[in-house]
Amino acid sequence: MSRKILSSIVIALLICIQAWAQYPVEVHVQLPPPYPVRLSDFTSIESNILVTVNNTGTETLNIALVGSLDNEDNGATISSDPSRLRGVCTTIPPGLTMMSGTELRELFDPDYLTYRGVSRDQIRGDEALPEGLYKLCIRAIDCNNPSRFLSDIPSTGSGCSPFQVTYQDPPVLISPLCDDMIPSTQTQINIAWTQVLPSLPSQIDYGIRIVEIEPVTRNPFDAMQSAPAIFAEDISGITIRNLMIPEDALLEVGRKYAIQIQAKSPDGSVAFRNQGKSEICTFMYGTATVATGGLSATAIYPHDGDYIPFSFFPFIVKWDAYDDGYKSFHSEFTLRTPSGVDDTHPRDLSWPDGPLATQQRVTHLSDMTPLQAQHIAVYKNQTETSRTFSKTTSYTWATDVELRKKRTDTTCHYTPGRFPRGHGTIDIENSG
Repeated sequence: MSRKILSSIVIALLICIQAWAQYPVEVHVQLPPPYPVRLSDFTSIESNILVTVNNTGTETLNIALVGSLDNEDNGATISSDPSRLRGVCTTIPPGLTMMSGTELRELFDPDYLTYRGVSRDQIRGDEALPEGLYKLCIRAIDCNNPSRFLSDIPSTGSGCSPFQVTYQDPPVLISPLCDDMIPSTQTQINIAWTQVLPSLPSQIDYGIRIVEIEPVTRNPFDAMQSAPAIFAEDISGITIRNLMIPEDALLEVGRKYAIQIQAKSPDGSVAFRNQGKSEICTFMYGTATVATGGLSATAIYPHDGDYIPFSFFPFIVKWDAYDDGYKSFHSEFTLRTPSGVDDTHPRDLSWPDGPLATQQRVTHLSDMTPLQAQHIAVYKNQTETSRTFSKTTSYTWATDVELRKKRTDTTCHYTPGRFPRGHGTIDIENSG
């Protein structure tokens, strides 16, 4: 019996010695906040990651580090391809060796990685990692024989370190309101937005960008991306800017503009959703008229403040001044509720014979007058949608209109205001 026990002890010791001999390197990973949000954050000179490699033997080793970055919320994984690291050696003498930042460049080189659940192009473009709980694990291998591991399977506290990637919401524009109509007599525009990270306001800069939208039916996102800014400024810490006209920005009466606020973290310690960019809002400066090179648009139905008893109804605008030279009509309709954009609808009409003659022919109303031809429904009809308007809900609608002659465009922007759906009367604050 004693011989069997002794034999078991010897075998166990041999297994331990073999396991110790198999893994002559110990790897420890420390990753304190602020946590990285991009792959390049791991290898920057300011990186917080610290890898401690302990060569427990007496001989110098040539190693390479391989790792995996697992998003435990969505299963996405970025991991090293050991075969690509053959010959990419780091010399480790006996004892402790500390590695961080640029010394880990090969470990996080996008060309040496494999991807699952996240695109390689996204990582190469240095975009932020998806949000979630991550676990970074690192292991040592023989750089001349990548199939040979020199450290044990990593685990939390020994080769692995968990961290959380979270993003802050971008600012929300408070003023001017989306689809606002700013009187041309106003010489100051109050630009205000919500604050990001109220406890750390000094760490955040805000960029204000205003561009003109020409024609008014152009997509505001496209305009913001490519149109030259008529006003652009970065400010720090505060969330309000009084824009003086014309000292700060030269706005033209009857023109439509887009505005966006972007939150920025100068030291990169804060990451934002949507790159910190707010929703793009548009506003008109003054009313477009023939005198200002545009059109005058009037709300015919519903008016600002109307209380609507119907579940579905047309939205009618009247454009001025009448001209038989117009050959086409285009409108971009936007319907909003307090929670945001509820619906949009474009409408295109061809008037080869002018507004009046074409509509007389299409509607078979030969007695239609020019005044009647100036009234256009800009939303869907009941054959195009099954939607109904909800009772007790307040809606806001806006329409951009473009009338085109053969070689010239004449455009206008129109913001009627709010209307609630239901019965009875109600005092609605005028939005214009």
